[in-house]
Amino acid sequence: MLGIGKSTLTDSLVAAAGIISMASAGDQRLTDTRADEAERGITIKSTGISLYNEISDVGFLAMAKQASDYVV
Repeated sequence: MLGIGKSTLTDSLVAAAGIISMASAGDQRLTDTRADEAERGITIKSTGISLYNEISDVGFLAMAKQASDYVV
């Protein structure tokens, strides 16, 4: 059975933030914290994470009223 990819997407976002390596993104499954999730390779219970992102695109910043920091 194939999943939708939410855990893989989460791993990729965490890797882009420099928390884990890009090579392990998708295999790390950081949000799968239960033993049965790791054993079965599926996410059963949701896990929240917070990432900080600083936007440097001038065009986007102008559009966003000169804001440069966001919590995603």
